[in-house]
Amino acid sequence: MVLVFPAEVGWEVVAETVVRDVAAAGVPPQLTGVDVLRGALARTIAEVAGRGGGLLELDGHVDDPHLQSALDGLPLAQLRPLLLVQAP
Repeated sequence: MVLVFPAEVGWEVVAETVVRDVAAAGVPPQLTGVDVLRGALARTIAEVAGRGGGLLELDGHVDDPHLQSALDGLPLAQLRPLLLVQAP
């Protein structure tokens, strides 16, 4: 899932895989949770771009098992800077 909230400057994004076994949630067997999250992030970035763009602030942390893997496959993540933050 990807949740997006308008922020003072740009958008705040929270992205998570929510089930350990994605096949049990009806995801085709050739896809992983990272694949599904990557697709959701790509659609989110496209939607934000369609609404005028702006900074996307993603909530992430060093031991996050899936966010960086999902970002690695997004062309826009390589072209535009992303701010990863860790809540204290």
